[in-house]
Amino acid sequence: MIAAEAPAYCRNKHFSVIASSPAIYRTAPLEAAMMGRFYSAITGALRTKPDLRGLPLISSSDQVAGDFIKFFDRIEAMSQLKDNWDSYGAEAPNEKARFWSKAILKALFHANFMPKRVSPSVENGVMISFERNGRYADVECFNDGKILAVTSDGSGNPNVWNVAPNKEDIGHAVEFIHTFIMG
Repeated sequence: MIAAEAPAYCRNKHFSVIASSPAIYRTAPLEAAMMGRFYSAITGALRTKPDLRGLPLISSSDQVAGDFIKFFDRIEAMSQLKDNWDSYGAEAPNEKARFWSKAILKALFHANFMPKRVSPSVENGVMISFERNGRYADVECFNDGKILAVTSDGSGNPNVWNVAPNKEDIGHAVEFIHTFIMG
């Protein structure tokens, strides 16, 4: 995606949201070529729902690719939610929240780091969460364009920080959460 295709609130010098090559290009040449087709298709997913079902994928990658496709589909489906979707007054995720959650999901794909859940947030946006061995983390993309990340080991002292909506901060947040969850 080029910056001109981005919504007005995303047009800036940082717009090349997570455009680095994924680790899959370090695999065997045939697999890299096949996964390159998948990579090209998924990089356009920030503005459109990826239609990757017809691409030939290597069997070990099928499940991971399928899971990421389901998460992208889930975010896209959130556009159909209405305000008060939870019957407690939560706003439905808007275009800003869905856009930045797709950018984070794309960064997670490049890092080969699968979230546990992607869901609408009761705090008005989209939540991407992770859990492993008593450790929890999430990233929430709010309707006002803000992004907030949190990690917790269950001891009652969560680590909460703002994530700027740009490639560098999103990449750092994904790396930090990955290290925390897998550590």
